[in-house]
Amino acid sequence: MINGRPNSINWADKYIPAIIEAWYPGSQGGTAIADALFGDYNPGGKLTVTFPKHVGQIPFNFPSKPASQQDGGHVPGPDGNMSRVNGALYPFGYGLSYTTFQYADLTVSPRVITPKQEVTIRCKITNTGNREGDEVVQLYTRDLLSSVTTYEKNLRGFERAHLKPQETKEISFTLYPRDLELYNADNKWVIEPGEFRIMIGASSEDIRLNDILTVEDYNDKKTHGKVSDQEENPVSLVLDRNPSTVWTGAKGDYLTFNMQENAKPEKLSILWKTINQPTEFEIQVSSGGGQFITVYKGEARFSENFISYPLRKDVASDVRILITSGKASIAEVKLNGVK
Repeated sequence: MINGRPNSINWADKYIPAIIEAWYPGSQGGTAIADALFGDYNPGGKLTVTFPKHVGQIPFNFPSKPASQQDGGHVPGPDGNMSRVNGALYPFGYGLSYTTFQYADLTVSPRVITPKQEVTIRCKITNTGNREGDEVVQLYTRDLLSSVTTYEKNLRGFERAHLKPQETKEISFTLYPRDLELYNADNKWVIEPGEFRIMIGASSEDIRLNDILTVEDYNDKKTHGKVSDQEENPVSLVLDRNPSTVWTGAKGDYLTFNMQENAKPEKLSILWKTINQPTEFEIQVSSGGGQFITVYKGEARFSENFISYPLRKDVASDVRILITSGKASIAEVKLNGVK
């Protein structure tokens, strides 16, 4: 393909074994393409754009906010409520080679930092094929709990490595404080204490390794949720029942949970810790783009057990608990499908 922008090439993707995207290669483009086609050169390029499946998806960009580029309906066809196809034909960072690569041994050092510290990310990559080749290792981050809706993935670094067959190399990245900042509701760049997912991959969707980095503000003893998984029931936010680590919110405060792609949560369960005064709250759901719709309104009430609240089972990119009046503390929250 010799062209200047992504094209809708679903037929070619389905029936052609391999495609070379040459863009506009210049006067020596014919030689370069021939070298790649005949195997004299092993290509290792990665896409800096996203290829949509259909023109109806345009604009289709990277990075994007959760579910902002997918239809929120869940019934396809003429009688359904889904008006377009979802997902990229080729995502940002995608690219093939005549060899294969294996990723391993991700380390995040240190794992707990203050907002002013740097972080070193390391991993090992091995050429598992029988040809020399290049791989572009990509580093992405995701703020798991934030005061505003942030991008699903942020590219924070990439490294091109040339490896001989069966050769292993260590790749190293440095995360600087600016890499963890967000632009908050007060129009300021800040680093909000909490957890960040560290992702290493061969493309923005082909994530091979991931881990958690925690940012703590030692001058401000705020408490923050911890994202974890349990074998029987995935728990999105776990707050220790110790009174010093519960989350406390007053009017206008909220917790936001980032959901997996195409997640359709059925309920949200809350273990209320303390309720100091009559407190009302809302559960809000966003299907993308940062706009939230209230799906439940009610009054918080203390209980020794979890209280479950029904959701709509629609596709959700984010789920939020908003305190609308009063003040209360939450010990734990359970929600399936959290990223």
